[in-house]
Amino acid sequence: MVASTSVYRALVRLYPRQFRDHYGDDLVLHFTDLVHRDGVSRAWFRATVDLLVTVPRYRLETIMNPRRSTTGIVLLVAVLALAGLFGYFAGFAPALLLVVISIGLAVAERGRLASSLRASTPSRRRHLLVTSGLLVLASLASLYVGFADLDGRDHWPAGRVLFYNALFFTLLIAALICGVMGLRAPRSSQEGVPTAA
Repeated sequence: MVASTSVYRALVRLYPRQFRDHYGDDLVLHFTDLVHRDGVSRAWFRATVDLLVTVPRYRLETIMNPRRSTTGIVLLVAVLALAGLFGYFAGFAPALLLVVISIGLAVAERGRLASSLRASTPSRRRHLLVTSGLLVLASLASLYVGFADLDGRDHWPAGRVLFYNALFFTLLIAALICGVMGLRAPRSSQEGVPTAA
């Protein structure tokens, strides 16, 4: 029974941190009571069904929180686009559907994405400039990895060349967008505020 409780306690870590902080101990206590009352196999059946239903729900609620939803959307668009490109260049043509879905999601959420790139505070400005720098480094790293991967060949496979080019230019364009938006933002919270004459 101790082993089952330890495993269940580890699985409770799948919930978002805030949910775990409030309800984690209660969930483990409830699981222990179920094991005593119904036995290990029935307790695990109920706990597994509960985890499969509630963990994705609470994770989605955390992602869709207005404070963090734009980050989730940006990550989802990027992951779908890169997965689609990688799948296509690996020879799986239907993977281009993921690219189409990512473009559709970006267009549908363009207002929210655009507002998330507006730096209204100095800390947001710094965040955008740091992100821009990191994206430039990532684009240069993808260029380096591409040349290292393709070096020493008589001819470069077209699929790989397209993949490395798409990755490099996607990261570089994202870096430029973040950099421009960061530079357009006020340096301090007092800039841009009209003064009384």
